[in-house]
Order: sequence, then C-alpha cells, then structure tokens
Amino acid sequence: MSSAVCFLLLSVAVTPSLGGSDLKLADSLFAGGQYYDAATEYERYLFMHPDSSLNPVVRGRLVEAYASSGEEDRGAAILPLVTAGQESLGWEAEYALATAYAKDGRTYQARAELLDLLNMPCDSSHRDAVDLSLGWLEVDDGEFAGAAQHFRQAHDARLARSCDSIGNLRHLNPDVAVMLSTFIPGSGEIYAGSVKQGLASFAVNAVILVGAGYSLATLHFLDAAILLSVFGGRFYTGTRSNARDLVLEHNLAVVKKAADDLRRRYLPR
Repeated sequence: MSSAVCFLLLSVAVTPSLGGSDLKLADSLFAGGQYYDAATEYERYLFMHPDSSLNPVVRGRLVEAYASSGEEDRGAAILPLVTAGQESLGWEAEYALATAYAKDGRTYQARAELLDLLNMPCDSSHRDAVDLSLGWLEVDDGEFAGAAQHFRQAHDARLARSCDSIGNLRHLNPDVAVMLSTFIPGSGEIYAGSVKQGLASFAVNAVILVGAGYSLATLHFLDAAILLSVFGGRFYTGTRSNARDLVLEHNLAVVKKAADDLRRRYLPR
C-alpha cells in the first residue's frame, strides 16, 4: 500500500554492522534484503551466546528482520524482549514493525505501534517521521482532517493545507438520492451520476405501474396486486437502495482520486 512506501522512505532505522564474526553473515544477509535468512542467523546467535552483551541489539535487529520478511507476528512477540533501557533501539524495531504492518494492509496494528512510538522518548526528527507515517495512514483511510493534523505536527504545512482542501471536497448526499428515487424512481441514480441505470430504473417502474393500472382498468385485480406487491415493491425498493449505494461509491471514488493525486504530488516514485 502507498503508506508503506512512505514509511520506507521516511524510515529512520539504521543498519550498521553489529560486529563479531558470528554476526557477519546475519548482517550481510540483512543488508542484502534476505531478511528471513538473516533472522535465522540472529536466532542462532542468541541461542549460541545467551549472555552476550550484544543480545539487546541482536533482538532489536531480529524484530526488524522478521518484520521486513513478512513475519510481523513473530517480530511482535520478540519486541518486549528488547531491553527497556535501549530506547533508541526499541524505537527502531517498533518503527520497522509498524512499517511492515502498513505494507501488509494491517492499518490497525500499524497505527497502534506508531501511536505507541509517540509515547517513547525520541528526538524531533523521529517524532516527525511518526506523524508523517500516521498522516499517510489517515490519507489511506480517507480521513483528511486527521491527516492534516498529523502533517501539521510533523511541520509539513504544505501537506496539511492540501489535506484541508481535500477535506472540503463536495460529496453527494445519499439521503438526497434516496428521497429523489422515492418520488421519481431512477432520479436518485441519475443524481449519483449513473444516467443509464437511472433511466432503466425509471422505465422498469413505469412499465410495472402502467401494467398495474391496465389490470385495474380491466378488473384484473389479482394481476394488479401481484404487479404492485411483488414486482413493484421489489424494483421500487431496489432503485432507492441502489441510488444510495451509487452515491457512496461516487464519494469513495472522489476521495480515492484525491488521495492518489496527493501521493503523486508529494511521494517520490
């Protein structure tokens, strides 16, 4: 997802070599993007050196390796084992985990990790990176007011202003669409931008109404009752429901287009 791309670009996690001959292979695999294999080597090191002073650092890197390999849950299980006193190390590991969650579309978990990071001691650049990441998550959810707030906190006034303008986009009202189709079947669908569906709904309901009227005029009361209760009720209710759905789809499409335009303007390819 797009917010994950932003996370990767903004990531402040560093990847220096941990040192020690037993970790050279793990570091090399990690640097080369072979994260799952690197995680295996870090696990091996922790097993072979349970008392090593490097273990807090190795565990932090292990969280990052599992997160980057798509094994977020395994990384999350290890995260509490990262030494509490290693604030910067824990920050980097948790940020990597949030990045991985976002990449897999697990926005709830990504947001939870990022909000937790805001409560950890960190410098202003780290805090800005978290707010930017949270802002893009809000953009993905179509919550532009919330995104603007996070971008403002990250000192990105241009992004904040752009989100404010998107938040003021004109949306169609689903209740208006339902009301229109209540009085003139199909008009709500036309209001939503689907002229063909609107005309089709109008035609079907008109045919049913004319047929029922003809049946009444010719004293075929049962036929009229069937037309009105079975077919008329179904298509009349359906056109009202369809009008609401079309308006909601239209509004979502407007928001998605605005979000995509925002990403193209501000996120490097």
